[in-house]
Amino acid sequence: MSFEALNLAGASLRAQRLAMDVASRNLTSASEAGYSRQTAVYTETATSGANRYPNLINGLGGRVTSIQRVRSGLLDSVYRARLGEEQATTAPQSHLENLESRLASSPSLSARLQDLSTGLTQLQNNPSDLGMRTSFLSQVQGVTDQIRSADQEMVNNQVQARQDLSEKVTRANDILGQLADLNPRIISSSKDSADTNVMLDQRDQLIDELSGLMEIQTSLQPSGEMSVYAGGAELVSHNRAQTLTLQGDNSLISESGRTIKTQNGSLGALQDYVNVELPGYRDQLHQFAQSLISQVNSVHKLGAGLDGVSGRDLLSGTGSADIQLALTDPRQLAGSVQRVQGQTLGTSSLVADQSLASQAANLTTPAASSGTLRVNGTDINWSDGDSVQSLVGKLNGAGVKASYDSNIRQLKLERDPNLPGPADITVSDVSGNLSTVLGLAGQPSVIGGPGDTAGLNALTRVLKASVFGATGNRTSAQAVSDLQTAVGSRLSSLKKSGESIGASVSDAQTARRSVSGVSSDEELLDVTRLQQAYAAAAKIATAADEMLSTIIQMVR
Repeated sequence: MSFEALNLAGASLRAQRLAMDVASRNLTSASEAGYSRQTAVYTETATSGANRYPNLINGLGGRVTSIQRVRSGLLDSVYRARLGEEQATTAPQSHLENLESRLASSPSLSARLQDLSTGLTQLQNNPSDLGMRTSFLSQVQGVTDQIRSADQEMVNNQVQARQDLSEKVTRANDILGQLADLNPRIISSSKDSADTNVMLDQRDQLIDELSGLMEIQTSLQPSGEMSVYAGGAELVSHNRAQTLTLQGDNSLISESGRTIKTQNGSLGALQDYVNVELPGYRDQLHQFAQSLISQVNSVHKLGAGLDGVSGRDLLSGTGSADIQLALTDPRQLAGSVQRVQGQTLGTSSLVADQSLASQAANLTTPAASSGTLRVNGTDINWSDGDSVQSLVGKLNGAGVKASYDSNIRQLKLERDPNLPGPADITVSDVSGNLSTVLGLAGQPSVIGGPGDTAGLNALTRVLKASVFGATGNRTSAQAVSDLQTAVGSRLSSLKKSGESIGASVSDAQTARRSVSGVSSDEELLDVTRLQQAYAAAAKIATAADEMLSTIIQMVR
């Protein structure tokens, strides 16, 4: 019996010693990132052959057969899913913050447009002043420079975001390679040993990091090796990892030629930012620049500069990348428009709101019964039932602004730059004699005088008109504000989502660490319990030794 007691005590001493080593390792490694709490697994050691003392001793005590990690696969999966969602919200944020800062940097495009509007108002008060004209052209150039600068900032932002994406793809490849290297090492190591557990912790940390980059699936084999999948493709198999390649269109291709569709994670978020979101902002800026060039030039070319020349563009370029001020001389700025001043069309008794037929005696030239008048290529049908005032309304739809001065009984036509057509004004009769009746026949189309601001007024109307933006129903200031708001709102939305998801990540990590983490208090209590058990086993060994010595002495 003493021999069995010695064997029992020895087995207990060895088991308690190993268990204390595990607890001590837990304590010393508690602060290490990714460390999983380990526990000693005991197995009873049975006696060989028949039990000689069935009522006293059954077996030879316990032994530590393995050292296992304490993990929860379910909690790991929850944490990794939440981590991927969090990384998807945080990855684009730095690039959006940079873009928002650049768009709002002083002087912003909104500020430049405001300066342009102010300068235009000042110029309208003194349209012939060369100093004010030069200042206004500088303000126009300030707007075009700011648009090109914003466009270049978006190009630079896209380059930086793609570099970020490329670096993360490189890191993903590094992780896949390390996972492949771990597989054969884990298979060849002693199962459920402390060294194997270290490698398993390393693998879990790598899987955590990879889950933050892209959505993956894993498959654990009975041998201990792990396969990794993404987008339906096997990226890690045995000791081999497929290298991911970032294509020119920012898609990911595996070595087997399969396109990897990333979901969640920072890779998918950056792909979406580089391919969709940022180009959308740039397209919004480009559409604004295109509208600005088109709208401003359509008005400006119908006016004339101080040199009397019309048909010039104020802006050049095709969009936000190359928009420029087209004028080099302030005298070329079109401030005035073409005009036709009619002759006196009747006596002082003429009543403008009564029909031409009823006013035949008061008209210089009585009207025919009907006819067609052509103004700038637009045909206007009329009859002697029309009045002078009603004809003014009809003329206003033919690319001109018509007005009647009842004091001098004269009609004046002014080119409307906001309507398409030639710069000058042409008036002719297709049939009938209305051009003569209205005193317009033979009257020349001439540039307005030095104080004429019709061209400048038209520019003001264009900038305030709701003709900009993707839907063509925003003013210039609103279109620019929409772009800045879109960037700011997207950034704010990502930050709010990130805060919410970040809280769930923290909760998932806490839940996971409650299982796999080390509690110093619990481990210290465990060490104390194991020390006591070790001491008890030592006493058993001592007692058995003393009993054996006594028996030997008695035999002698």
